Amino acid sequence: MRKRLYLAIGLVLALTLSGTLGYALSQGSDNNVTQEESQRLAEDYLVSSPTFAFDGMEDTLRQVSTHTARCPSCWAFEFEFQCRHAGYGDRSGQVVAEVITPHTASIMVEEGEVVDAVMDEVWDMMKQAETITVEVGGSFILSLDSNPTTGYAWHAQFDAELLELIETDFQPSSEAIGAGGVESFEFRALKEGDTEITMVYERSWEEGYIEKVIFSVHITEAED
Repeated sequence: MRKRLYLAIGLVLALTLSGTLGYALSQGSDNNVTQEESQRLAEDYLVSSPTFAFDGMEDTLRQVSTHTARCPSCWAFEFEFQCRHAGYGDRSGQVVAEVITPHTASIMVEEGEVVDAVMDEVWDMMKQAETITVEVGGSFILSLDSNPTTGYAWHAQFDAELLELIETDFQPSSEAIGAGGVESFEFRALKEGDTEITMVYERSWEEGYIEKVIFSVHITEAED
């Protein structure tokens, strides 16, 4: 009975450990992961990511550069590809612009595991959020396509202890009646830390929304 109990505990631990290894190679030790295997892992990660899986154009995908890192079996791979619509992530159910959009993805692989993946230098592929780095006291602007004449508008959800919304603005794309444009939100960083801004495109009198964008904000100490 005790042996059966030990075996059961060992099986549970093995399954738990295997589930925490992340997106990694299933074969090979830390010392024999090759550059070719790492590149294949990086490409598989990109192709299965929500942005590419939604509308990525496979015939446009190409690997454009490789950088060797200082740690053993560590490489950074850069890819280029195009999507059929604007935006990032899984845009199912959202109203998105139907326009060919070029992207660049940088994926870091360490010893057979993807440890960092960023698209266009702003979209964190692992967190599925846009990333902004700003110093304490610094400000930044988020600009999003909008059309107030439809009744829809962007609303910001954020941590008021870390960020302050300074100003909002809307600039129409033309003087035509009903023209859309760009809605902007200026934020100031109040203190050091990591936080998120969730932008929701919705009508105030209706439940639900048609688009949501999450920005990850990394606030650093101000340099002297």
